[in-house]
Amino acid sequence: MAEMAVTPGQSVRQVAEQYVDSRKTTASPISMRHALLALRTVMPDCDLSDRELIDLVAELAVARGRIVRFDAFLELNR
Repeated sequence: MAEMAVTPGQSVRQVAEQYVDSRKTTASPISMRHALLALRTVMPDCDLSDRELIDLVAELAVARGRIVRFDAFLELNR
């Protein structure tokens, strides 16, 4: 997992954009499970639910023409 540098005052959206942009291999899907883990690690006090974070990352990824792997939903629905 690539290291993400979060600066004070960065919005959740900005951090999510940084995460999506850091996934360099455009042929590989962006894992929502990995994205959720990365965002929760760098922003443990984030007020968004897991589902809201996944939706945000997926929206940003699709807008950038990336493939999304919705693998986190398997764990959320248990």
